[in-house]
Amino acid sequence: MSLMMNRFRYFATLLLTGILLISCQRDEIKNEDRDLDTIMTAMDDQVLILDTNQLTGPQRSYGAVRFALKGMAPSLPKGTCFLYPGSPGVYGRIVSTANQEDSLQIQFETVGVEYLFTALNQITKISSQEPAEITLLPGSAWDEDTLKLFKYTLFSGMINDNPLMVSFQDGKLYAGEQLDHSVLVHRASDIPLRRYLMDFSYEQEFNGIARITSFGSVDGKDSIRISSRLFGPFFAGPMPIFYQVDHFLGFEVHLAKDTVAILDFKIYEKGSVKTTYNFWGDWKINHQIEENQVSFDTVISPRLSNHLIHIFFARAITPLFAGEPSHQFAQESGAELKNFINLPEWQREKRIYSTASAIKVGNALSDIWPEILAAEEDTLYRDLQNGIHNNTHPVASFRINPPGGSTTTNFEFDASASTDFETSTENLQVRWDFDGDNHYDTEFTTSKTIYRVFPVPGIYQVVLEVRDEGGLTSRSTQSLTVELTHSAPTAFFTVTPESGRTTSFFTFDATGSWDADDPAELLKVRWDFDGDGIWDTQFNTNKFAVWIYPEAGEYVAKLEVKDTEGLTGSTSKMILVSPANIKPTAFFTVTPESGTVETIFQFDASGSSDPEDSIDQLQVRWDWNNDGVWDIGYRYEKTITKAFEVAGEYRVVLEVTDTEGFANTYSRVITVSNPNTPPTADFTITPPVGTTDTQFQFDASISRDLEDSLEELEVRWDWDNDDVWDTDFTTLKTASYSFTQPGSYIIKLQVKDSGGLTSQKARLVIVE
Repeated sequence: MSLMMNRFRYFATLLLTGILLISCQRDEIKNEDRDLDTIMTAMDDQVLILDTNQLTGPQRSYGAVRFALKGMAPSLPKGTCFLYPGSPGVYGRIVSTANQEDSLQIQFETVGVEYLFTALNQITKISSQEPAEITLLPGSAWDEDTLKLFKYTLFSGMINDNPLMVSFQDGKLYAGEQLDHSVLVHRASDIPLRRYLMDFSYEQEFNGIARITSFGSVDGKDSIRISSRLFGPFFAGPMPIFYQVDHFLGFEVHLAKDTVAILDFKIYEKGSVKTTYNFWGDWKINHQIEENQVSFDTVISPRLSNHLIHIFFARAITPLFAGEPSHQFAQESGAELKNFINLPEWQREKRIYSTASAIKVGNALSDIWPEILAAEEDTLYRDLQNGIHNNTHPVASFRINPPGGSTTTNFEFDASASTDFETSTENLQVRWDFDGDNHYDTEFTTSKTIYRVFPVPGIYQVVLEVRDEGGLTSRSTQSLTVELTHSAPTAFFTVTPESGRTTSFFTFDATGSWDADDPAELLKVRWDFDGDGIWDTQFNTNKFAVWIYPEAGEYVAKLEVKDTEGLTGSTSKMILVSPANIKPTAFFTVTPESGTVETIFQFDASGSSDPEDSIDQLQVRWDWNNDGVWDIGYRYEKTITKAFEVAGEYRVVLEVTDTEGFANTYSRVITVSNPNTPPTADFTITPPVGTTDTQFQFDASISRDLEDSLEELEVRWDWDNDDVWDTDFTTLKTASYSFTQPGSYIIKLQVKDSGGLTSQKARLVIVE
């Protein structure tokens, strides 16, 4: 998955791990003899409001913003606070500027909103607003206020070298959300006054049938943002404010052996989450559930295995002040099944819960800082037997070498001192957040060292997260001071795509590199694409390069930039390369395997498969007679019916295509005949009259059939017409029989063809 998606997973993980075991009460806001509601919104007269006509098309990256410039560049003194009021907006304190003929780049550091306003009283109410933007993953869709999952596969891949699939056979979420939000800032003295309120109510009905299938021992967890809605803009003076409402779906499993489990659960809940902060108190959070109805209708799981299965849904609301987040407020509901074997006893725990939390995710309100604030968890349903033995969290630790430096320093970050009681250090996985914005800049990897250059000076909060084999995590944070170096260039590059396959062409773009003294066109660059310490290109002014990785793996691509005085700067990025796409396997069954022109054949291609894509993502098309012309175009439906009007042999061809356009075919021959007709039964008796000493001869070789030869026909006899056949079916057409008593006997013959159709003939024989 992409880096952005894993950042959203990080937020969902915070929702799971940030529950404080305290009971928080609702905070009643009082003015405390201060008439704060009379405060009007007012900008600080020292703040520069940038002209949105003169400066257009802002492009942000790593503490910098580049504008397209019309006319003369404005005067932007270092250390001055500025606000660009266009949507979504940019603000901060100016570190440096770089002016070219048609563009202006501003290096800036993030500051709090209180640096822009002498007084701010901002109140926002969102109830029935239409979202300005909606982002969805395939497999989910909004139907008014209901988010639906259509046979959604949450995870399908390998964990611990064993396959795991987590899917929803059916699932839907009714999510009704209302929001009241107010912020007060008053800088009448050296200490700004603060008052903050986020109050959102919700009504939700989360129904789902989750299926978890694994082969072997699996310990893993994952979450994914299935929907994101952006509301706004709302304005406080010239500052645009948005609200991002995200919905997450996640799971955690600990399985000791092959497991197939089905959880059928229903959660109806109506509640509210109120979070407050004010200058005479502290943070308060209150999660109240007004109505609820929950059930664990069906649980199917192996009883003789140790496992934990956890499915959860979470919503997160994040206010964005001119593009900068402040705090995120979340509510989560989930269902959990624990099953443990401690011979000779078997224990199980089922529960459904709901909780809420708040966490700081940005610096828009810089001095309001709850690390994690959470309401006490509400358990709405519980069926509890004995407890479990929990895995212990790892201990995160790292060093920075050197401990401080400049914008040209290539810092080494080493997490090899991290430890865990159950997992060896070499098997621990780590990931890094280099600027403390709660968005991880790397994926989890067992490599404990990484290098990085910080092109913008400032104080960085570097965060290391360590994950053990049981999926438990811990974090460690260190401050890193980066000084400004005026003489060396700043290396920066992008790579497209950020991750790919061994067949992908990766395009490297270093045009974002810059130097305080030299224009960009005079800077020279060289590349080490695989991080082996050997430069793959020589220095040149061409800022673009293309590279193919022949083997799958994790690569650290490094760029070095040199200015006209020979000073250099470098930076690196981690690139994930997956194996080449494997073609799908095409296969179909047909029922029946042969028939007539009246038969309606059922063709089923659901047995086709692909290593990368699920069966629902594969497309199929059909050629009924192998003439090279596809009779049925591409479609996702895997079953189809067909009748053939003319008898004959038909080679039916199926083609299956995956999501990347790779295809494979499968064919088989179908035999179609004309409709079967019953045979004509007849026989002779020699002699027609006899005595009890006569051995009568019966011959059915005069029987006939339009489709079968005489040899293929089967016959049987009834010697006395008592409706009980005296012989079994046989292809032998002659028989002999003698009668012990005189009389008149009706002899009956039945003839059967290869299609199972029959006819009968009766004749009289006289025994004297």
